Amino acid sequence: MTTARGPSRPRQRRSDITRDRVANVALDLFNAHGYTPVTTNAIAEACGISTGSLYYHFRHREDVLWYLFQRVEARVRPLFVEPPFAETGLALMRRQLAAIADLLCEYRFFFPDQTAILRRDERVAEAFTRLQADVVEAIARQLGDFLRPALQGGRRVAPDTAELARAIWLMVTSWITYLVSRGEMVDAQAIARVVPVVVAILDPFIPA
Repeated sequence: MTTARGPSRPRQRRSDITRDRVANVALDLFNAHGYTPVTTNAIAEACGISTGSLYYHFRHREDVLWYLFQRVEARVRPLFVEPPFAETGLALMRRQLAAIADLLCEYRFFFPDQTAILRRDERVAEAFTRLQADVVEAIARQLGDFLRPALQGGRRVAPDTAELARAIWLMVTSWITYLVSRGEMVDAQAIARVVPVVVAILDPFIPA
């Protein structure tokens, strides 16, 4: 079995390479080849350093994954727990979803292999579960602020904001897998199509 290898580059001094630089090179490799085929040797080669120098920054590939996940969490959590946007209601939700779509594109390797990654890496799995719970709870609160009962079957039905929040999370985190299963190009434009799909499931409860 062959493993993913980055382009051969001149060796660089360890002091010239930062953790962020190594993580960014690894991210490019993960996005290009998937997480599983990329080895620490491939990451070191793509960085232009020895494997020993790579160990100065990351002892294992799982440490790179953890570092990348922490970067994602630091951007996702504030989007929903303390939104940095001036908009409210549906306009705010659109801004948040657009920002999440950008993140999905940037870290797209994670989602097709999500189940396998979480099974293998307990540290990431626990953090992912906490993030999921916090974001879903925040989305539910936010939906409660602007959604209204919808007329269904001749009666007005209140939105189940908790279930809608879970549906949004599942739809967003499964979107890249959906694109891959259809053989579609996984690019920024295709990923951004998740935004109107999410809005469509909220539409019956959006005030006119």
